[in-house]
Amino acid sequence: MPKRTNYRAAADRSAATPPRPREHARRTTPVRTTLDLTPELHMDLKQWCNATAVQLRMPDVPLAAVLRQLVQLLAVEDIEDQDHEEFRALLAERVRDRIAEQAG
Repeated sequence: MPKRTNYRAAADRSAATPPRPREHARRTTPVRTTLDLTPELHMDLKQWCNATAVQLRMPDVPLAAVLRQLVQLLAVEDIEDQDHEEFRALLAERVRDRIAEQAG
């Protein structure tokens, strides 16, 4: 006589074991971020970029390049140089303080 499957027991067993989390592929395409600035802040940033371009003898310094570097300075923690690590920590602290001040 063929073995009969106990479907209820099988369903109970599968419900008792949670599904395994799926592995997510790491995103490789760039992520676009939009930032709204006040006209005054935008002008200050553009003036800084233009002055930096003159200092570096470059035709221009794009806003996006500046923002990318700022994000890297804030986010990258595996810097070997102690001076850079101290600078990153100080910059991160000042940014946090300003955000808290604006929120509160």
